[in-house]
Amino acid sequence: MTENTTNAINNPGIRAFVDFDKEDIKKLLTLTDNSSEKLSDALGEKIKNIITNDDEFKKIELKGRELEELKIFLENQGFNELNEKIPEAANISDLTEDIVDVIIDEFLELPDQKALSAVSLGLFNHLKDKITPVLLDHVVKGEEDAVVKICKINPKLLYLSKATAIDYSGRTVTMTPLQAMIAAGDTDMLDAVIKHIPNGQKIVSEQIQEMFPKGVEDYFKEQKPFDFAPIIAAIIKANDQEVQNALDLNGASFTETEEAKTKADKDLSLTEALNRFREQFSKRSHKDKIFNPNHLLQAHTIYNTEFDNWNWNQRDLFWRQVIGYTQRYVPACFGQAFAQGIYSIVEEGEKLRRSFKLERVIDSFYPVNFDSCSDLGFNYAVAVGRALSQAVYRSEDVGTIFKIMSSKNKKLGRLMQNYTQNKTKSWCVVS
Repeated sequence: MTENTTNAINNPGIRAFVDFDKEDIKKLLTLTDNSSEKLSDALGEKIKNIITNDDEFKKIELKGRELEELKIFLENQGFNELNEKIPEAANISDLTEDIVDVIIDEFLELPDQKALSAVSLGLFNHLKDKITPVLLDHVVKGEEDAVVKICKINPKLLYLSKATAIDYSGRTVTMTPLQAMIAAGDTDMLDAVIKHIPNGQKIVSEQIQEMFPKGVEDYFKEQKPFDFAPIIAAIIKANDQEVQNALDLNGASFTETEEAKTKADKDLSLTEALNRFREQFSKRSHKDKIFNPNHLLQAHTIYNTEFDNWNWNQRDLFWRQVIGYTQRYVPACFGQAFAQGIYSIVEEGEKLRRSFKLERVIDSFYPVNFDSCSDLGFNYAVAVGRALSQAVYRSEDVGTIFKIMSSKNKKLGRLMQNYTQNKTKSWCVVS
């Protein structure tokens, strides 16, 4: 601990506004040398109080020399335009939010802002709108280590505020970070953070109840798989050359043409039918607030059912461009499971490694390219941790996907059973 950090903590001008206990002081000791030097060389005690005080700092008067120092500080930091917003005499509360932003952001490194937010309600409220979207982005991208690190500093950031993030499939997620874990079925991440949340099971229960106001069982009963019947019919109807053209990605697109939109399903060429499937499946998947594994289960089931009825090119096409395309829309934790090999997790008990790297190739499961009709969903689907362009003999992923979903749902059920009025025997999406 540096001398500057000690002075910052022990200074009566700071301690007068926040009653730190021993645990709070431990958190404050995470201040970096850079941040503590900025604090001790700052604009005097009245500006330091912006960082540490909850409500009282709003009443602090700034006038004369202090306002002049504030203007000099803003000018030195390159924020000349903000000087025009500073009145002749003001309370701290009269300063605009962007001025306070500059003071906090310039004095403290982000890890120190997070640490101080744990002991200052004022700073927590100021920072949660900035940190929560970052935390949510870590959640939807399956970055467990980053999530746990922030959770250890201030677990309230997991559930007190909603934010918006975009996941790897392009889906817009607007939830609390904790709800995003639940929606994705990321029980591994839930296990990692819940032990750091006071009354964690109760908090998780409350988050789930907000997500499912009509009940969990009713919601999952209403989850239906995508209708693959039109694309199955198109593959069966197509001749060998049309199937080969589709495999070669001639005319492939994420959306259908204006001309194709005027046609009924039965009148589409195979390429047009695939483009319609991609557009419709993308829209359907993006509407799913909660991950719906039934799409992927249904696709694998169809593949196994039709296996003996199709030739190898038809199997390859369905494998790459139907099963593979549905894989593009799974949550990050499932993408990591596919990259690792679901069988090794379900049957061999391996811990999720949190990597998207595929075996034997330079490709990763995520991120996918939405500007090019290539890779996952076009050139290959993923099984046993590998990018496979050729259809497997029969898909064993139906059973393993079923098992991993059942395991995740049972974990969620155990979290809920002590706090729900209607106790749930099982949360299984599939039974």
